[in-house]
Amino acid sequence: MAKMRSLRAGTRIPEGILTAAVEDKVATALLAGIGGVREVKLAYYDQKEKKYQEKTFHGQMELTSLVGNVTMKDGAPFLHAHGTFARRDYSVIGGHVVSAVVSPLLEFVLTPTENTAVREFNESLGLYVIRG
Repeated sequence: MAKMRSLRAGTRIPEGILTAAVEDKVATALLAGIGGVREVKLAYYDQKEKKYQEKTFHGQMELTSLVGNVTMKDGAPFLHAHGTFARRDYSVIGGHVVSAVVSPLLEFVLTPTENTAVREFNESLGLYVIRG
C-alpha cells in the first residue's frame, strides 16, 4: 500500500527517500513528489561516452515534479529519479537527480510494486538496469 511521507528542510535526497523506503520495508516502489529545494545536482547521460555529465544548481527552487523508482542494487535500496525544478524567474531545469537539499519541505509517495526489481550492470549501455 502506498504511503505519503514528507522530508524537512536540510534533508538530502536521495538519502531521505531511501531511509523512508527502509523504514517502510519497501524494496521496490514507484516515486512521485513535489516540494522545494535550495540546491540540486542534475545529470545528463551521454550515450556516446557512456557516462553522466553533472551540474550543480544553487538557489531556492520549486520541485515541480519528482518521478522515479526505488529498486535494489548490490543488495541495497537504490533511487533512480528525474525531476523538474522551477526557478524564481519561472525558468525550468530538469534531468536525472543525483542529489538535492530539501528546502523547506518535500512531499512524496512511495507506491510499492508486487515484484522486487534488481539492477544489474549492462555493459553495452554502461548503466545499471532493471533485470528482466
